[in-house]
Amino acid sequence: MKKIIAAAIAGAFVVPAVQAADVTLGGEIELVVANGEAANTTSNGENELQVRATEELGNGLTMAAYLDVGSSANTGMTISGPFGSFTAGNDTDTAIVSMDDKADVAEAGGGAGAAAYGNIAESLGTTTNSYRLDLNTGIEGLSVSAGMGFGDAKADEVSDFAVGYSAAGFALSYGEAEVETSDVTVKNVSVSYTYGPFYIGVDNVDGHKSIDGGELEAVGVTYNYGPGKIFVETNERNYNSTSGALLSAGTTAKTNVVGISYKIGGLNTYVATQSADSADGSTEADTTYLGLEYNF
Repeated sequence: MKKIIAAAIAGAFVVPAVQAADVTLGGEIELVVANGEAANTTSNGENELQVRATEELGNGLTMAAYLDVGSSANTGMTISGPFGSFTAGNDTDTAIVSMDDKADVAEAGGGAGAAAYGNIAESLGTTTNSYRLDLNTGIEGLSVSAGMGFGDAKADEVSDFAVGYSAAGFALSYGEAEVETSDVTVKNVSVSYTYGPFYIGVDNVDGHKSIDGGELEAVGVTYNYGPGKIFVETNERNYNSTSGALLSAGTTAKTNVVGISYKIGGLNTYVATQSADSADGSTEADTTYLGLEYNF
């Protein structure tokens, strides 16, 4: 009898098991030196400690969350289920941004192929909360998304949609974005193709940065040689990147980047050279980038 009573008392103090999320810890450290014609600059890139968590919620639903602490404080979560997925966060891509920028292949420099719209592009990852619904279409390769983003100002409110399809190495997407205080509709078409070690991506943006008549075209090409890749990226715009005014007819400003990377485990090293026109396209400057990036 005493043994039975003792076992009963001990069992009363056993804490029931609680099903917790699966949590992983990782991070990124990046150091970049930019050797320009006028001066040298150094930057820390995206130095972050990254926490990831996933949990089965039941009823076919799965929760995934992330927290990045460091050079940027990014948080977000995704709920996935039979319907597709719903993502919310302070650096979450809205619909059009989740499918564009296929030409952004350079490790450093370039990177102007995104369908940026209005001031919200400057707020993403800091003061902006974005929301995106990715629907389960039931058709393999077909993606349909709708999104909204909010910044501190009314001009930072945007709604957008995007449709994409991928098959046999091809990926094609089309998206439109509307900014609350602008009459300009941003339209983006992106295409990419992968064949073995070769990749090519093309972006065409009409109304870039909500500039009426502002157009940007970008092309990115890579060759994966095993431990790294050779990359070439070029983009061309017809507007002043500072004032937003259209350049004179027939005038464009270009940026070209060529480089190579080499990876050992989680360490990625790269060197790239960039030739970029000024905001109004009147002058050109060359910059060489040297970078070290470690992901763990």
